[in-house]
Formats: sequence, structure tokens, C-alpha cells
Amino acid sequence: VMQLGSGIDLKPTEGSFLGACKYWLQWAMVLLFALFFTFYFVQRVRGTCKWEVLYVSGVAGLINLVTVLFEEYEPLSFSVEGTSGKRSPWLRYMGWCCTCPVLLVHLCNLAGEETFDANRAMMLIIELNLMV
Repeated sequence: VMQLGSGIDLKPTEGSFLGACKYWLQWAMVLLFALFFTFYFVQRVRGTCKWEVLYVSGVAGLINLVTVLFEEYEPLSFSVEGTSGKRSPWLRYMGWCCTCPVLLVHLCNLAGEETFDANRAMMLIIELNLMV
């Protein structure tokens, strides 16, 4: 729900212009992630891309696809409320939990495998999961 300064609620409803925009933008994101996954898959086959990037683009695309296909399905519309009162859809939260540790491993490995410190990477992953 978007709120304008005068208190007008613009909630995307079925049949409205905002609802149509939201619908097509969601499918555009699914298509974009499919293109990313295809690109990174080709790069992985060529040996110029590591598995972490392919994994993250695949998981993110799958989460977007599930969100679009089953948006009204009750378990997917469930939200997690944080201590600050901010709500986050649980599917997005699970996406973060699945992809952020892999991104941290990838970032720790950017300097090269000879300088990769597994203890530091594991501490970062544990701290990330405690934080999220």
C-alpha cells in the first residue's frame, strides 16, 4: 500500500492500473532472472564464472517465480514482523537466508583461494544469520 501526503491509499487491486503494472513488473523480474541465470550458466560452462553467482541468480529467480505464481496462497502471504515493527514477507526472508551466506563465501574468496580463510567466512555466516 502506497500512501501519498494527503492520506490517499493507492493499493494495487485487480483491474487497476497499479495492479496491472505490478503484475507485469513481477513477470519482467522473473524473465530478467531467467536471463541472468542463462548468462551465468553459459559463463560457468566456459569456466569464467564461479558456482556462487549461478546459485544466487537461480535461487533468487525461483523465489520470484514462486512469489508471482502463488502470491495469494496463504502460506506465502505470511509476513515476519521484526522488533522494529517492520514487516517482511517470509519468502523474501528465506531467500536472504539461502543466498547471503553464499554471497559472503564468494566475497571472502575474491582475493583468491590461497588467501581464503574458512574460519573468517564461517564467522561471517554465523554473524549474518544471527543478525537477520
